[in-house]
Amino acid sequence: MPQDRNTGAEANAFGKRMALIVANDIGAQKCHSKGNEFSWQGKQITIRSAHRGNSYVGALYSMLDRVDAVLAALETTVRDQFQVWEIDTQSFLAHSKPQAKNPDIAQVPTKVFSQDGKLITKVRDKT
Repeated sequence: MPQDRNTGAEANAFGKRMALIVANDIGAQKCHSKGNEFSWQGKQITIRSAHRGNSYVGALYSMLDRVDAVLAALETTVRDQFQVWEIDTQSFLAHSKPQAKNPDIAQVPTKVFSQDGKLITKVRDKT
């Protein structure tokens, strides 16, 4: 289903909320007010998220130039429960392809995280 202005705003708010939930759970520190970039365990990371049914996680190529790893909070079969997976930026890029509607975004299938990544934690969306 294509996004409109409202669903796009909801997705943006969801991504920011989940990044803060994950960051608080793992003790990551926000790098700056814009974006979902954090310092964690001596690394620069970005925290992405996807509801169940989303097949891809995306990040700007320009952001991937600045981070060491990508964490993805992926919703499980239990509503509002997420597993957080980590893969290094090189692996993310190796599995990525440019998004069709915005080629500035690298997108990776969510299954790559569970196949090649490391499970970090589990969190719940506190909406």
